[in-house]
Amino acid sequence: MNSKLLWIVNSVVEAVNLQPFVTLLLGICSWFAGTREVLLVMLFAVMADLATGLIRAWKEKRKITSFRLRDTVIKLFLYCLTYLLVFAIAKATLWNAPLANVAASLVLLTEAVSVCENVDAMTGGKLGLAALLKRIRAKRMKQVEDGLGLEEEKKK
Repeated sequence: MNSKLLWIVNSVVEAVNLQPFVTLLLGICSWFAGTREVLLVMLFAVMADLATGLIRAWKEKRKITSFRLRDTVIKLFLYCLTYLLVFAIAKATLWNAPLANVAASLVLLTEAVSVCENVDAMTGGKLGLAALLKRIRAKRMKQVEDGLGLEEEKKK
C-alpha cells in the first residue's frame, strides 16, 4: 500500500517542473538577505514580553488564555511583516534612508516598554523602569517636535 502511494507521489512530483518556483523562492530569500539578525532580535523582544507577561499573570493569579497567546503570535507576524515591507520599499526605491532600522527601533522600543511595565507590575513599581522609559520617550519626542517646528504650529 505504501509503495503505491509513494509511486503516485513520485509521478506527480516528476510531472511538475519545480525549477521556476525554486528560482522565485531563492530570489526572494536573496532580496531579504541581511534581515535575519533584526528579525531574531524582534523575536527575542516579543518572547521576552511574552515571558514577563506570563510571569505577571501567574503572580497576579490571572487566567492565561489561548486568545492572548494567539495575539502574541499575530503581533510577531505583523512586526516582522512590517519590517520586511519597509525594508523592501527602502531597497526597491534605492533610498539611502535607514527606514527599516527606524521601523525596527520603534518595534523594539514598544516591546521594551511592555517588558518594563510587566516587571514594574510584578515588583509593585519599585524599579520604576516603565516610568523611566516613558520619560525618555517623551523627552525624545519633544526633541523631535522641536526639531520639526511642531511646537510653533501648536501655539498658533
